[in-house]
Amino acid sequence: MKSGHLTNRIPCHIGQRISIVGASGSGKTFLARRLSDVLSLPHHELDALRSATDIRAEDDSLFASRVTQLVADGAWIIDGHYRIIRGQIWHRADTVILLEYPLHHIAASLGRRYLAARRARAASAPQQNIQPSPAAAAASWRQRLQRLSKTIRERREYRKILQQPEFEHVAVIKLKSREEAENFLRSLPAVSGHAAGPAIGVPPPRVSSSNGLLIEFVGFPGSGKSTVANGLMKHGLFATRKQLAKAWTDLPTHQKLLVTLGLAAKPALVWSALRFLAANKSLKSDVLNRMARILVMSQWQLQNRQAIMLDQGMLQHLMSIHFASGQKSSASANMAPLIRQLFKGRDTHIIVLEISPRYAAQRIAGREAGFSRFDGLDAPHIAHLLQQSIELPREIANAARSAGLNVVEVDASLPVSDIIAALKGKLLPAIA
Repeated sequence: MKSGHLTNRIPCHIGQRISIVGASGSGKTFLARRLSDVLSLPHHELDALRSATDIRAEDDSLFASRVTQLVADGAWIIDGHYRIIRGQIWHRADTVILLEYPLHHIAASLGRRYLAARRARAASAPQQNIQPSPAAAAASWRQRLQRLSKTIRERREYRKILQQPEFEHVAVIKLKSREEAENFLRSLPAVSGHAAGPAIGVPPPRVSSSNGLLIEFVGFPGSGKSTVANGLMKHGLFATRKQLAKAWTDLPTHQKLLVTLGLAAKPALVWSALRFLAANKSLKSDVLNRMARILVMSQWQLQNRQAIMLDQGMLQHLMSIHFASGQKSSASANMAPLIRQLFKGRDTHIIVLEISPRYAAQRIAGREAGFSRFDGLDAPHIAHLLQQSIELPREIANAARSAGLNVVEVDASLPVSDIIAALKGKLLPAIA
């Protein structure tokens, strides 16, 4: 790239060391995964790598050291941007992809991500009755608005830095819309000789699994469910929670009705659900509606014989219902019959991420504000809230075992790379 000139023209050769940067919510990780598939290059997500260092200020040197080791390799795709290690990456990169989508698209993406996070927290966090203070809520909204302002500043910053002579060796690709990203992926066969990836925004082809593989994560907030799931998905193609939710939303009404009416042929499933709710004295209309959604989604998942990986799924919903009921009795005995019916017909593996409330609280307190019910709370307060439900994840594990499911318990305080390596050997051979 000549100094002082940026281009959105696809170069005649796509490099082997690719950096993808852009605003939060612009789809960096999705594009990186598709490029990784097309170019057969290893993909590294900086946010996941950062999570492995507890995201504390004193870990900046460790984070930078790991990035230095990573970029020393001859080929990679890295998505994400941190100022402290930007120079390390771009000095080694031969290609930088700038995602400069319109701000209203980014705002819409952030809005969908925020709403999805709220729904996930309501389903997964037992402390659902804990509401942030007005000051914390205001800070959360300010954080979201600041992200959009930051997007504009960073775009100017990226262009200015990449125009410097020290980066003249870098080919810069600017993609200003998802349509341009689609065209970019489609152009790759003629450029690199690899098979083209699917259109951006369209779920990639999924691995068919004759035994209906389903992997579901359970654990405290802060245990790393999403981080580990994202890392594990790099080693196999799975349908995700978000993709299933979108597929259900796009399903014609008459097909949704057929799935719902199919519950009439599953009296054992419906009866076990009612018994579970009665045992927890949870027969209010909102809880009944929530259970109905769980039953319908279980049948919807059963009809999809592709491999599925859920960072938060049905067991998190059941855990939340049990905690909200305030019942002190063990969840295992009441939940096992329902779990057996919910997962009947699928090859199910439950991953329980075990972590101490104190360590989970440190992770949560170190996160960027804006998407958590714990925004504005310090680590000791968060740890106190988590301590109140310390036995629930283990009770869920016991109930799943009693239901005949394969349960793997993992120490979530280990480095993410070690957790993924251990789970790969246990789970991925199940896809055949």
